[in-house]
Amino acid sequence: MKFDLAIVQLAIIFLPGLIWARLDARYAMKSKPSDVEFFIRAFLFGITSYVVTFLVYALAGLSFTPIGLSEAPRSMPAYPVDADTH
Repeated sequence: MKFDLAIVQLAIIFLPGLIWARLDARYAMKSKPSDVEFFIRAFLFGITSYVVTFLVYALAGLSFTPIGLSEAPRSMPAYPVDADTH
C-alpha cells in the first residue's frame, strides 16, 4: 500500500484548518455551517495558520525554508521497509 504525496500534502494543509473550523463551528458560530462552508473555512483557517507561523519565524529571525517537494518521490510506502527483512 502506498500513499500519494498529493494526499499527504493536502492533509498537512487542511489539518490545522479542520481543527480550527471544528472549534469555530462548535463554540463561536450561532448556526451550523453547511459542508461547503465548513471546508472553505477549514482551508482558509489552514492557510492562515501557516501564514502566521511564517510571520512568527520571520519576526524571530529564524529560517523558514520550505521543503523542495519536486525532488520527493511521487509516492511513499505506507510502512517503513527494513533492508534486513526483505
